[in-house]
Amino acid sequence: MSYVWEIKKGAYKVVNELMRIKAGEEVLIYADTAIDSMIVDSTAEQAFISGAKPIVVWYETLKNPGEEPPATVAGAMKNADAIIEYASRFLYLTNAYRDALNAGARHLCLTGMTDSMMVNCISRVDTDLLEKFGTKLTNLTTRAKRMRIKSPAGTDISFEFGGRPIFLDTGVTTKEHPESFLGGQISWAPVEESTNGTIVFDGSIWPPDNLGLLKEPVSLRVEKGKVTGFSENNEGIKFKKWLDSFNDPNMFNIAHACYGFNPGAKLTGNILEDERVFGVIEFGIGAQGSSFLGKAGKARSHTDGIILNPTVWLDDSLIEEEGVYVHEDLKEMASELIK
Repeated sequence: MSYVWEIKKGAYKVVNELMRIKAGEEVLIYADTAIDSMIVDSTAEQAFISGAKPIVVWYETLKNPGEEPPATVAGAMKNADAIIEYASRFLYLTNAYRDALNAGARHLCLTGMTDSMMVNCISRVDTDLLEKFGTKLTNLTTRAKRMRIKSPAGTDISFEFGGRPIFLDTGVTTKEHPESFLGGQISWAPVEESTNGTIVFDGSIWPPDNLGLLKEPVSLRVEKGKVTGFSENNEGIKFKKWLDSFNDPNMFNIAHACYGFNPGAKLTGNILEDERVFGVIEFGIGAQGSSFLGKAGKARSHTDGIILNPTVWLDDSLIEEEGVYVHEDLKEMASELIK
C-alpha cells in the first residue's frame, strides 16, 4: 500500500516540527540503497519549500552499522547546518558523525526509515503528548538509584544508575539539543559493575542481518556489565558468532538500556522501530556513545535487542507490569497515547 499523502505529511513534520529547519540552512539528507526514494524526495521537497537548501546524497549500503561512510559523505556532513539520516546502517558513533556535531550541525537519526514507519511513528503521533509522557518517565528514572527488570521469557537483571545522564528522544532537534533520534525512547548507560543477571531477547536483535525478528528467545548471562554466556539454541549461536567475528572484547559490553514508548511502533525486525514499541525494554551491546558517560567506550560495531512484556521497578516503585505502564504518574497519559 502506498501512503503518498501520509508520507509527505511525515516529511513535513520531520522538516518543520522535528528539525525546525530555517530558510537558508543547508540541509543534508543522506540514504543508502536500501531506502525508499519517496521518503528522501518528500523530505527534500519540504526542506526546499521551507526556504532551505536541501542536498541529497545516496551511497551503497554498508556492511555493518557504525562503519565510516565514504569520504564524500563525511565531508558533506561536516559542512551541513542540519542532517537527516535515513541510511539503513546508522552512522551514529562514527568519526564522521562526531566531526559533524563538533562542526555545529544538528543531526536527526531516522536510520532504516520505511513508508509504514514514517506514517505510523511520525505522521500519526502527537509529538507534544509524546514529549509530556517521556518527560514524566525521564524524571521518575532520574530520581531513582536502581532498576530491576523481569520478563515472562526469563529476563531478570538489575543495575544502578550512578547519577549518569538519562536521555529523552522525542525526535526534536535544536541547537541546544543537536542530536536526536526517532521519538519514543529514553536511554541511559547502567553502571557496569552493578549490572548483573539475565537478559532474554524475545522480540528482535539487529544486527546481524540473519537475526532480526527472533524465531526463539536469545538468553544472555551478564556479569559486571559484560555478556559472558549465551543460550545454545540456533539464534543464540548466530548472535555469538557475529559478536565473535569482530575479534573485539568490547563488542560484549552492555552499552545502554532504553524504554520504548512510540504508540505507532510495531515489532517488524527493523530495530529503529522495534526499540520504540510501546512498553518494551531494549539493551544495546558493543560501541557506546561518549555522551552516556559510561566505561564501555568504543567497539567495532553495535547491536540492539528487544525484551517484550517487561516488568520494571525503579527502586521499590513499580513502573511497568508485563509491558504496561502502571505507575500513577504515567498510566493516564499512556492510555491517551495508545488509544
